[in-house]
Parts: sequence; structure tokens; C-alpha cells
Amino acid sequence: MHTWAEENKRGSPHGTRMEPEISSFRIPLARGHESFFLEENILHALFADALPRLAEELMFSSEEYESVGGGYRPTGRRKRTWNGIELRRRAEIENLFGRYGTIRGWPVLMCWNWPDRMSELLNRVVEKLTVPHDAILTCGETEMGLIRDYLTIEAS
Repeated sequence: MHTWAEENKRGSPHGTRMEPEISSFRIPLARGHESFFLEENILHALFADALPRLAEELMFSSEEYESVGGGYRPTGRRKRTWNGIELRRRAEIENLFGRYGTIRGWPVLMCWNWPDRMSELLNRVVEKLTVPHDAILTCGETEMGLIRDYLTIEAS
């Protein structure tokens, strides 16, 4: 399985807008997206230059816990952590992300969200990841049909 994010916000260090890119990451299928969504490289792919501002808004201090005898107890230390629910909500507004791979021998593009610019973003993801046009497209837990039924450009 190939995890990917089509990001819409990449800019240069000088503040000028550059062409958006598709960032892809190889992450084992057994690892759920909740476990890697807050990693720095994933966050940068989704938010780029806006990440420092988001950190100010969406990070908070929380108690750190340790595992002890089948339970958890406070360590007395604090750590900075993200408001993951709000962070994902904001990521879903302008980004398209999900996984691509095969299930039972069929190529499947699994989108985790359906942003307003879905057609444009989907075309770019399909091209960049060389997804066959007869691959299955899903969004969340719903099978949408074949990729070719959602593309706005013809196959080259």
C-alpha cells in the first residue's frame, strides 16, 4: 500500500507560491492513518508554510503518561501535542489524501476525503501515481466506481 497526500499549499522559503506537489509515503497497510497523520513529514506535505501558524493555534500541553502493569500513570512531565481532530478537519478542506495499492489483486485508490477541488486533485494523483483508469475508487468506506468515471482529462 502506498500512502499519499496531494497538497495544495507548498510555497518557497521566500513566500512565493510554487506548483503544488504530490507527496507520497510508503507506510505499511497494517499501520492506521491515525498513527502517522501527525508526523512532521506528513504535516509538512499537507500544510507546508502554514504549519508554524497552525502549531500556534492547534498545539496544547498535556500530561505525559507511561504504561505500568497493564495500566497508565502520569509521569509528572508535560508534552506538546496536536489537536488531531481539528488538524485533520483543516487538512481535508484543500488536500486530497488516502492510500493506493491492491486489494485481492485489484488496484484501488482509497480517498479519505472528497474536497471541493476533487476532480482537479484526482487527475493529478492518478497521473503522478500512475493509477490505471480501471482501478476502483473509494471514498471512506464507500466504493465510488472506476477511476475513469471521475477523471476530467483523457488518458494519454
